[in-house]
Amino acid sequence: MTFRIHTVSPITRTKPRIEKLEQIYSAVQSGQLPPALAVLRDSVQVIKSAGDRIDYEADLAKALADAGLVNECLPEVLSTKQDFFKKAAPFITKEIVVATNNSSLLPSQMTPDVSYPENFLAMHFANMIWQENLCEIMPSMLTAPGTTEKAKDYALKMGMCPIVMNKEHAGYLLNSLLIPFLNVAQTLVAEGIADPQGKTGTGAPYGPFEMLNIIRLPTALHIVQEDPRSRERKRQIKDVCMKRKTWDTISFVIPFPR
Repeated sequence: MTFRIHTVSPITRTKPRIEKLEQIYSAVQSGQLPPALAVLRDSVQVIKSAGDRIDYEADLAKALADAGLVNECLPEVLSTKQDFFKKAAPFITKEIVVATNNSSLLPSQMTPDVSYPENFLAMHFANMIWQENLCEIMPSMLTAPGTTEKAKDYALKMGMCPIVMNKEHAGYLLNSLLIPFLNVAQTLVAEGIADPQGKTGTGAPYGPFEMLNIIRLPTALHIVQEDPRSRERKRQIKDVCMKRKTWDTISFVIPFPR
């Protein structure tokens, strides 16, 4: 399977980010990743060959040419995603499965802007997929059953464990559980009730702000900005973000006791 990445950022900025993932995967060779990933040992050549099969293309028409699956992975801003699908529409054929990868938006919010709604759905990949290889698949009411099966097949070919939703639901399964947990944590910090350095003994491998380090605060902010019910949540997360001058950079790092 060959992957072609279309990027709105300069390729000189995008390519190093993708190449960094190869370093993360390869880190298992030196024991830097959990023992559960022992299956990846002795697979340096497999990892390298995957990197060799990634092409970069700034021209949208060329990027979509001969595609079997188009997976949009733009920021969690509905208007940005809708604009992409409008621009991509002239180059999408009826044979292509088109997917959106987002945390809390619904595919039906974008179907008016896609070429073939019956071939459109959401495919949400978990963070740290080299460890949590989950792919949530969410069809809309207009998605053809065959499209869902094709998406599931693509996920399996990519080494993912597909979870197919029976119907649309903002947040899928994982984020329906995760987002309320993170929202409460941010509220506690925004209102001065607790400090982000604290970590309760829930038995979870990560505390809420460790999870936000992985997710990135800009993504969390985009999620609440797109939720019409979350005016107060927008204020609270902005308070948290503005207390950290690095909120809009690559990470939001806070030391945590173990």
